[in-house]
Amino acid sequence: MKINKLFIVGLSLLAVACGKQELPYDLDGVTKSVAINVAKVVGSDLILSQGTTSGNYKLNLTIPANQGNYEEYFKEAQIRCVYTPATGDVQTFLTANPAIATFPTEVTIDLAAVCTQAGLTGGPKLGDRFQFTVDVVRKDGKTFPGWNEYSGFNNEMISYLGTAFSAKASYTAFAPFNEAKFNGACYAYEKGNYAGGWNSSVTRLAATDLPDATLIPEGIEGSDLLGLQWADDFWFGGDVIKIWINTKDYTLIIPDQVIVKNWTYGSYGTHDGEATRCYGEVDTLNDLLTFYFYSIWGPYSFGDATYVLDFHAN
Repeated sequence: MKINKLFIVGLSLLAVACGKQELPYDLDGVTKSVAINVAKVVGSDLILSQGTTSGNYKLNLTIPANQGNYEEYFKEAQIRCVYTPATGDVQTFLTANPAIATFPTEVTIDLAAVCTQAGLTGGPKLGDRFQFTVDVVRKDGKTFPGWNEYSGFNNEMISYLGTAFSAKASYTAFAPFNEAKFNGACYAYEKGNYAGGWNSSVTRLAATDLPDATLIPEGIEGSDLLGLQWADDFWFGGDVIKIWINTKDYTLIIPDQVIVKNWTYGSYGTHDGEATRCYGEVDTLNDLLTFYFYSIWGPYSFGDATYVLDFHAN
């Protein structure tokens, strides 16, 4: 059971809602940017192939609604690659793609050119990953990088854009997926928590137990999903979370969901405990399932965490 701190959700919104309350900074003076959705084009390749640069890699870039008059300051977007090798240090660079100023638009990734920029010969190696995001350039010349080594991908945690929003598209040279391993016993641990992990287990969901259709990517069928349920005391206590593996690109579908009902915390009351803003993926080379979630408990939060379920011993 993992509980650290209790936070009031939406405290800043409460301050804004108080009519005579002034913020400690000038909102009009904030340098504005825009969030751009990055998705793989339906029908294009979803993963990399080891040892080859052939393939059809295409991105669809869109600007979601509810972002104000961004045309006033937005100039263009540039495609940024974040290369994570199976072994070695992360690299990042702008691709040779022309800058994009109109949306929606489709972008073709020249994998051979990207591999050359990354210093790869003979194509990706097993476990290599290319992730594509965008740098946003304003008319005044200021640039908002899509990724940096300190905070990761920009706009990844924006919740008001909905669960369908993605700040990046990821391509990995996966090892063959051993579906049989992802069932039963596993070793669970929280990333960054040096207290260690514990033995746990998952169960398979029925093939008919699927996430809401709006959460299933276009071009993916229900038969492409492998559903798991993890029941353990990993956050509130008595938690149960449902996770679906997309076996076409090994990303995870984890809907916002109640993971424990009617949970009481001291004098603060009783509320359902929820997992929200979830995302994750499978490492087929090491048989790991990694996912992030943000917790909600009534008007409060107990923070967030990234958990790893290790199935390699199965």
